[in-house]
Amino acid sequence: MSITIRKKILRQGMKVDVRNKGVDIVGWFSEKGELNPQHCRLQENRDEYIKMEIQKVLETREEKRGKKRILIYRCQSIVNDCCKEYELTYDVTDCRWELKASW
Repeated sequence: MSITIRKKILRQGMKVDVRNKGVDIVGWFSEKGELNPQHCRLQENRDEYIKMEIQKVLETREEKRGKKRILIYRCQSIVNDCCKEYELTYDVTDCRWELKASW
């Protein structure tokens, strides 16, 4: 995570509560075709974004919700010098990423 973003999060305090918020993800595909997220970008307000590096993907699982196929990634990142865990979900049907976090 960049120093600018860390300072911004420190100024705002550690309270972050995000439920099903759309995010932009940068990732790569393995040779087996598996998707691996690396960075996420969350829109804070109209002109500002928070960027966060995904330090580690702890777990990956797949679920079916009705007719939709959902990939769930349990990830961790360093925020304010603390290791934080959160979930990223990818809706394969709609090609949409969502962040679920509370810290």
